[in-house]
Amino acid sequence: MIPLLANQHDWGFVCGRVNILEGQMLPQSFYMGLLAQERWDDVLRQLQGLPLESTLTPDLAWDNWAATLEAYYMGMMLSLRANCPDPAVVDLFLLQGQYFNLKEAVLGGTSEYPPVVFPEKVLKQVAEGDFSALPEPAHGALTRFRAPVKAQEQPPALDPLLDATYLRHMLALAAATEAPLIIAYTERWVTSRVIILLWRARRMKLAPEAYLRELRPLGKLGELAHSLAGMADLNEWPAVAGSALGPLLDEAMQAAELRQIPLFEQRVAESLLHLAHRGRAQVFGPERVLSFLAEVSHELFNLKLAVTGRFKQLEIPALRQELRATYA
Repeated sequence: MIPLLANQHDWGFVCGRVNILEGQMLPQSFYMGLLAQERWDDVLRQLQGLPLESTLTPDLAWDNWAATLEAYYMGMMLSLRANCPDPAVVDLFLLQGQYFNLKEAVLGGTSEYPPVVFPEKVLKQVAEGDFSALPEPAHGALTRFRAPVKAQEQPPALDPLLDATYLRHMLALAAATEAPLIIAYTERWVTSRVIILLWRARRMKLAPEAYLRELRPLGKLGELAHSLAGMADLNEWPAVAGSALGPLLDEAMQAAELRQIPLFEQRVAESLLHLAHRGRAQVFGPERVLSFLAEVSHELFNLKLAVTGRFKQLEIPALRQELRATYA
């Protein structure tokens, strides 16, 4: 059993907010009800009276509702972040968007997500080629991208570099919380992403060397990446993926090819939710926030799937199959 931190009373206020917000979470039956509606008007009626009803404005473009919904939940997470004594646990759920902003800054683009981990001022410096204000591991990675350590070296490819740096940053954030549950949750998530990165690279017939080079600093996870890449038969992967992910990977590989990676992502998300749910036993502490945010990530995914899927008139059995389990 993974231990929880002793009650951290400075987390009392934010955990009180979480306790209230947990009572507003949508149960699995709600999504099944959405998918059961035959008329679009009835789908909209199901959404009325919910806290997210504020997203249902008269001028709403339904083909862009997913972005509107993400902005709604982003606002919730940023509000919780402001109440946390240490924002690291919330940043775990924000970091992917922050690295998207970082990539855009390197390429001269604009931020799509509220700049938090990398503030706007820092992103402007990055766009000008100044990486000095970036925290590690982003600072070291992008410095190497702009100026290889050895003059004769080619600069690393940006996408593999940022993908691996993002995973390293996730592990560093989790370690900073000193909460065993948060560390275990993040290590499992990062391991799953390493598997998916290499799986997609093989599907696309891309050489894995760029990813392997950038994943090497992950220690045991880097070693796992090298083991997976060296196996000619994908069916050998579950045996080395670990006791938590191996069975999920084996199940996914039995599905039709186009369904395999999405099914693995779905099963991993559900296993992570189950792991994070232990944080509900925490009265005051970051684990309680983790358990709530893991549930929020499922709520966001299920709402986008159900509502946008019905709007686009996708097959209902296929949508039901992709719904993620919840504890609400």
